[in-house]
Order: sequence, then structure tokens, then C-alpha cells
Amino acid sequence: DKILTPAGPLGLAKFDLPVLYNKTYAFKAGRALASGQTGTGAEQQGLTITVDPAQQGNDLFKGLTFAQDSTLALFKAPTTDDGTLGDAKSIKNINYAKEVVLSDANTMIATPTGVTDAVICINDLPAGTVVGGQTLAERMITLGLNFGAICADNGTNMTDAGFTIFRNALYMLAGLPVPTDPYNALPQTDSAHKNVVFTMGGNLYVQAAEQTSINIYNVMGALVRTVRLEQGLNTIEGLSQGQVYVVKTDSEVVKVVL
Repeated sequence: DKILTPAGPLGLAKFDLPVLYNKTYAFKAGRALASGQTGTGAEQQGLTITVDPAQQGNDLFKGLTFAQDSTLALFKAPTTDDGTLGDAKSIKNINYAKEVVLSDANTMIATPTGVTDAVICINDLPAGTVVGGQTLAERMITLGLNFGAICADNGTNMTDAGFTIFRNALYMLAGLPVPTDPYNALPQTDSAHKNVVFTMGGNLYVQAAEQTSINIYNVMGALVRTVRLEQGLNTIEGLSQGQVYVVKTDSEVVKVVL
């Protein structure tokens, strides 16, 4: 808890880079907010968010189609904090905060379905916004999703819409054009024959199901490199950081940002 307090290293005013803040439940007095500030963390058992039609064109929702009631399902099933199904009292899927004082009241993008008193759930807070008495130095997008609901079934409890919103938020914070296509999570069938492509620490990684070759292209479609992969985890160094690449394997095409 102390790491999130105003005096802690993850205090709201201490972020010097744009940040995706997932634990919106922490926006309460004595946690992310100073003691004496108004603010209460809350949690919701539902699986969907509601987005006002005026906000549905936001880049955060690029590639997504809303239900007729303006909702999006972010999870497939309700879970507990540790990612297992439990009794109704322990189920928490979407986090939000209420009664927080914001200097800009127009930052809300989406709320948990059925919740009317949320102040922070999915918000886009520009630099300079005062949140519960603390001034943000950089842009912050809040995305209140419970850890248990995210990690359940090795991440497959999240819907493609949930993954897409996460991806879009990161592109927005990085100042990159947001893809127009939705993110499609790896299918649960035939997973033993899939190659998993991801980036971390400035390198590209491919977890290869077998020996194979991949082609790496830049966003203009020019071939940058062909790499022979061994079965298992392969590290691909030397690509330019901050760039978007398209990785073509035998079975799929994956777009990544380094």
C-alpha cells in the first residue's frame, strides 16, 4: 500500500512519464490520496463497461463494436482476487473510485455498467490535472480492471475488447497512431502450434513452437530482417526502439511496438 501513497515512489505527482494506472481502487484517502482527502475505492462484480455515445469515437475504442445498449464486455466470467470463481461477496471485476475531487470533471470515458457515482474508472487525465490534491506531471489513463479477473485462466478470461482497450491506451500514451483493427487474443485451441510474439526491455521476443523462420517488416511494408528461430524462446536484438514492426510467422501476422 505504501508504494502508492503521495510520499511513495508511485505517488500520483511523481510519475515523470505518461502512465497507465490500473489500480483505480487505490484512489482513496490514505492510499493514493493523502489522508483527509475525499475519495473512496470501490469494486464492481459486473463484466461490462458503459460508454456514452459521445465517447465511443475515442481512440481508446478503435476497432471495437458496441452492443445496442452502449456496453462492452471486458471479461468472460466473474472471478475473485486470485482469479478463481468464488462467492458473490468476493467477486471483483472492475475497479473504480468515487468522491475524488478532480480539477477537470470531463475526463471520464467509461464507467462500470450500472454504476452512477464513479468519478474515476476509465479516464484520460491530461498533465496538469489535480487529482485529490496532487498535480499530475504527465498524462495518465486510468483503467480499473481487477487483477484476478485479468489473470484468470492464464489471461483468457479477458475478452478481445478488454485486450484492445489495454493496447489502445498504451499506443495513446506512447504518442503512436492507434491501430484500427481489434486485438485478437490467441485462440485457446491448437495453442501448442502457435508462436507467441512480444516485446520487453527494448528487444523483440518470439516463443517458437518449433524451428521456423520469421520476417520482420517496418510500418511501410519494407522487409527489415529475416530471422531463423529455434524452438523455445528467441531474443531478437538490434531493432530501433520506439518503432512499430510487423512480424510475419508461418501462422499469423503480429504488429508490435518496441
